[in-house]
Amino acid sequence: MNRTPLYLSIATGVFVGVLGLAWVTHGTGVVKNDHTRHIYVPEQLTMLLQVKAAYNGQDMFFRYRWAAEKPYLFHDLAKFEGGKWVRQFGSGTGENPDDMIEDRVTMMVDDGGVPEFARYGGYVTIGDRMRFFANAASADEVKKHPYLGQQKKKSDVRKYLPATRSDIDNWASVVPPDELAALRKAGYFLDLWHWRAARSNPIGASDDE
Repeated sequence: MNRTPLYLSIATGVFVGVLGLAWVTHGTGVVKNDHTRHIYVPEQLTMLLQVKAAYNGQDMFFRYRWAAEKPYLFHDLAKFEGGKWVRQFGSGTGENPDDMIEDRVTMMVDDGGVPEFARYGGYVTIGDRMRFFANAASADEVKKHPYLGQQKKKSDVRKYLPATRSDIDNWASVVPPDELAALRKAGYFLDLWHWRAARSNPIGASDDE
């Protein structure tokens, strides 16, 4: 008995069903706002950004321009309510109901010393249990870490490059300090520039992290 037509019919039916489901749900999205997991999807997903760059053999220059309906110039704004000062907002994920929290521009510059950076860009720095992630490492965990907490005095996990961990799926598996120093000496690092409307623009500077 030839069962090929039966298998083909079943496979076709499954394919058509999945295709129909995808068609019906297209555009509805599978990721929803969930503040408990630090997930927020803004209404405006993209915006026009103009970039100009120049290099004179010694210095690099970058110019960013974008349109903003409101200034977005403040950080750590406090409001006097009920006889006390209440912090309105700060760094983090979520909505900006006051339309004032500072604009920022962050970029990473590589001279070719970080493999795959040209292909993946800043995604190569996204690692396990970073801050603002749904499963971010707790402050206590980081403070107890022999290198990040006890030596570097950190309380959260920031961006890091893959080779700085012996296990890229484990934020705590930092390689020994001498290996970190060797990597840096070999040019395995990124120059991270961070401009903030409230904390750096008034003094005409950016953080060089």
